[in-house]
Amino acid sequence: MRRTDASSSVRLIRRLCIEGKLSEALPVLEDIISRQKCPISASVFLDVLRGCFRKKDLEAGRRVKFLIIKCGFESDLLLGNHLIRLFSAGGNLSEALQQFRNLPKKDEYAWNTIISAHVKHKKGRQAIELYHEMVLSTVEPDVFTYAVVLKACASIASLGQGRVIHFHILSRGLEHDPLVGNTLVDMYCKCGRLVEARQVFSNLPKRDIVSWNAMIVGCVQHKNDVEAFQLYEQMQDEGMKPDTVTYMFMLKACGNMGALDQGRLIHINLTKSGLGKDRFAGSNLIDMYVKCGSLDEARQVFQNIPNRDIFVWTSMIAGCAEHGLGEEAFHLFQGMLSEGLKPDKIIFVSVLKAFSSIKALDWGKLIHAHILEKKLESDIYVASALVGMYARCGSIDNAHKVFLKLPQRDIVVWNTMIAGFVQQERGQDALNLFERMQKEGMKPDNFTFSSIFKACGSILALDQGKFIHKQLEESSFGFDLIVGNSLLDMYVKCGSIDEARKVFLSLHNRDVVTWTSMIGGFAQVGGHAQEAFVFFKKMQEEGFKPNKVTFLCALKACSSVSTLSYGKLIHAQLIDNGFEADSVIGNALVHMYAKCGSIDEARQVFLKLPKRDVISWNAMIDGCAQQGYGKEALHLFEGMRQNGVVPNEATFVSVFAACSHTGLVSEGYSLFRYMHKNLGITPDMNHYACMVDLLGRAGKLSEAHSFILKMPVQPTVVVWMSLLGACRTHCNLELGKLSFASILKLDPSNAAAHSLMSNMYDLLADQTVTQSQIVR
Repeated sequence: MRRTDASSSVRLIRRLCIEGKLSEALPVLEDIISRQKCPISASVFLDVLRGCFRKKDLEAGRRVKFLIIKCGFESDLLLGNHLIRLFSAGGNLSEALQQFRNLPKKDEYAWNTIISAHVKHKKGRQAIELYHEMVLSTVEPDVFTYAVVLKACASIASLGQGRVIHFHILSRGLEHDPLVGNTLVDMYCKCGRLVEARQVFSNLPKRDIVSWNAMIVGCVQHKNDVEAFQLYEQMQDEGMKPDTVTYMFMLKACGNMGALDQGRLIHINLTKSGLGKDRFAGSNLIDMYVKCGSLDEARQVFQNIPNRDIFVWTSMIAGCAEHGLGEEAFHLFQGMLSEGLKPDKIIFVSVLKAFSSIKALDWGKLIHAHILEKKLESDIYVASALVGMYARCGSIDNAHKVFLKLPQRDIVVWNTMIAGFVQQERGQDALNLFERMQKEGMKPDNFTFSSIFKACGSILALDQGKFIHKQLEESSFGFDLIVGNSLLDMYVKCGSIDEARKVFLSLHNRDVVTWTSMIGGFAQVGGHAQEAFVFFKKMQEEGFKPNKVTFLCALKACSSVSTLSYGKLIHAQLIDNGFEADSVIGNALVHMYAKCGSIDEARQVFLKLPKRDVISWNAMIDGCAQQGYGKEALHLFEGMRQNGVVPNEATFVSVFAACSHTGLVSEGYSLFRYMHKNLGITPDMNHYACMVDLLGRAGKLSEAHSFILKMPVQPTVVVWMSLLGACRTHCNLELGKLSFASILKLDPSNAAAHSLMSNMYDLLADQTVTQSQIVR
C-alpha cells in the first residue's frame, strides 16, 4: 500500500472517531494492523480511545487495548492512563485497577485517575489505601490528589484518615490552595467536625463561593442552622453573592427551624437574583413553606412555576401528605398525570402517606393499581408505603398480601408489617411475624422490639415478653428510651409490676412517658396506689411536668383506694396546669370524687364541665348509685335524657344498681325494657346480673329465678352468684341449693359460693336454735 493511501486511512479513522462512528473506525484500524499496511502511531490509538471514552464503549476499548499490545505500545503511559480512565468511566473498576497495576511506570495522572475512580464508585477506603501507596512511591501527590482523597475520607466519614492527610498537606505548605482548602472544609463538615471546618475556613486567605457553600451546607446538614444564617449574612457583608446552592441550603435551614419570615426574605432575594425561576428552586421553596406550616404560600409557588417537572410535583404532593391533606394530594396526582408526567416511586410513597393520614383506603387502592401498572410493587420503598397505607386504613390482610409477594424484605418493611398487626390489635400475628423474620436471618432493631413489646402487652403474653426481653439484653446494641418505655408498659399491662419497676430503675434516661407508665401501673394493680402517689411526687421533684395522661393515672389511683386528700391535691395541680376545662380530666375528677364518697364535690365538678357527654353523666350516676343515692341517680338519668345525651350500656348498669339500692323494682323492669326496645341495646351479663340483684334484694327470689331461666343466653357464674347472695340474705335454702349447684357446674372450685352456702347453713342453724329457745 502506498504511503498516501495509508495516510488517508489514518485520517479516515480519526474522522470517524470524531463523528462518533466508532463501529466503522475500528474495522479500518484492525485491517491496517493485520495487513501491516503502515506503522500506526500512538496518537492514532489515543484518538480511538477518546472515541471509546465518549461512548463509554468498554468492548471497543478492549479491542483497542489488544491492538495497542500487538503494536508494542503497552508501556506507553499516556495510552495506559486513557485506558484506566475509560474502564473506570465505564463502571469496570477491577479492569481499571488491573490496567493501572500493569503500567511499568506511573505518573500523577495515573495515580489521580485510579484514586478518583475509586471515589466515584464509592470505594472510599480503597481510595485512601491507594493514596498511601502513592505516598510510598516516587510520585508526589499534587493538589488534585489531596482534593480527591479528602473526598474519599468525607464519603466514609473517616475523620482519623482525614486528619492524617491534613497533616501531609500542612507539611507541604498546601493548606492555602483554594481547591485543597475547600475540600478540607467539606471533609470536616461531612465528618461532623464543624469547629475544625470553621478553623480551616477562617484560615483560608481567599474564600470563594465554593468555600462559603461548603461551610453553609455542612452547618445545615448537621442541624446547626443558626450558624448557617450567620455565615449567610457574613458572606454578603464580605461582598460574596449567594448562588443557587447557597439559596437552596438556606431554604432547608429555614424549613428545619420553621423560620417562615427568614424563608420569605430568602425567597425575595432569590427572585431578585434571577435564580428563582428554575424548577429546582421552586421545589425547594415549596418544601420550605410546607415545613414552616404555610401551605398556602407553597401552593402559590407551585402555581407560579410555568413548566413543572416531577420534582416540583413531588414537593407539593409531599407537602399535602405532611399536612394530612389526602384529597388534595390525590387531585394533584391526577393533575400530574393529565400533564403527561410519569410518577416515580417517590411520588407514589408521598401519595400513599397522604392517604394513610386520612384513612382513604379506596384512593389507596387506586394508587396500588398504578403501582402494579408501573411494576413497582416489588420495590422495597414503595412496598413499605403500601403496607403502611393498608395497615393504617385497617386493611391489614391486604397489607400482608403485599408483604408476602416481596422477593426481598428489608428491616423497614418487616417493621411496618409488625407495627400494622399491633395497630390492628392482632398481637399474636405480630409475634408470629417477629419469629419468622428472625428465621429468615433479619435481625430486629429498636423499632421492632418496641412494636413487639406492645404486641405482648396487648395479648397479655407475659412469658413471651420476658423471653424477648432476655433476647434484647443479649443483643449487641442494647435498647433506647422508646424501647424501654414499651418494655415497661408491657409488664404493666401484664400486671407484672415488680418487673416493670426493675425496668424503670434500669433506665438511665427517663421521660414523662416512663414516669406515667409506672404511675399507671401502680394505679392499675391492686395494693400499689400509695406507690403511685410517691412516684407522682418524685416525678415532679426530678423536674418532669405531668401531662394529661399522668394526671388521669394519678386520679385512677385515688379512685382505687378512695384517697380524697390526694385527689384534692391533684385537683389543685390540674387547675394550676390549665387542665380543669378538659372534658376527659373533668370526667375523671367526677369519678374520683364519687368513688371517694364526696358526692357534693363530684357534683360541683360535674356542673362546671363545659360539655357533659355520656361518660360525664355515667360517672355522676354511678357515683350516686354506689354511694346509696339511688333516687338522685335516677333523677340524673332523667336529666341526661332531657339534655339529649343517649345512655349507653354502662349507664344502665349504674341505673339498675340505683334501682336495686332503693328497691325500685317496677322502675328497674321498666328501664330494662326501655333499654332493649327503645335504644336497641342488647342486654349483657352485667345487665342480667343487676336485674337478678334488684329482684333478689326486694325479696322476689322466685321471680329472680324465673328471670334467669328465661334469659336468652346461658347464665354465667356472676348471675347465679347474685341469686345465691339474695338467697343467703333471705334464708331461702331450697333456691340457694339450686343456685349453688348451678354455680358448681360452671366453676366447681368457686370459693365465694362455698362461703355463701356455709354462711346460709350457719344462719339457718342459729335461727333454729333461737326458735327452739322461744318455744321453751
